[in-house]
Amino acid sequence: MAVSANLTVTQCCAILKGLQFALLNNLAIIEVESDSKNVIDAIKHQDKLSTAFHLISDMLNFSSTLGNVGFNHILHQGNIVAHKQAISAFHSVRSFVWLYEMLDCIASSVLGDLSPWV
Repeated sequence: MAVSANLTVTQCCAILKGLQFALLNNLAIIEVESDSKNVIDAIKHQDKLSTAFHLISDMLNFSSTLGNVGFNHILHQGNIVAHKQAISAFHSVRSFVWLYEMLDCIASSVLGDLSPWV
């Protein structure tokens, strides 16, 4: 149970950091995607029993400030680019932000993700 709670809190922290970054940089967000169905359901239902409710509350406050933000569950297989970016960040000793140019470490994943439609 503790591992699951820690994972939920970690995933909520990542979403909250993304919303904070968007707000600070005047970015418009249309949807937040996560492969954690539990987290997305807790956000959508404002689950007061969630181990991360304090974070969920903050997320909802940031999203209302940003405007129309949707929270959507996406299967892990459909989230490979984000997964590879997270793995790269986990192994990096420095922070980085991807705004306008694709990072070399995930370029092939992005192109592979687009290939069925190109």
